Amino acid sequence: MNLTTYDRGIIKGRQEGRQEGLENGQRGMLRILMEERFGPLPTPVVDRLQSMSMDELIQLGKAAVMVNSIEELRL
Repeated sequence: MNLTTYDRGIIKGRQEGRQEGLENGQRGMLRILMEERFGPLPTPVVDRLQSMSMDELIQLGKAAVMVNSIEELRL
């Protein structure tokens, strides 16, 4: 199938939108879980969460269940 530049742009935009949605969902769930475990999160931690990639969020989620305090996460 021959796609136009416009069609390719639409497809790419949808893929990026899906990825962004997944990252935002992961970020939101991780924040909820961390707040339940550690209490209100300091602003620098929230800011750091906002800038993390999907891989970083996954690694943080794994680490968050293993530590006793938010300080141990070294965010």
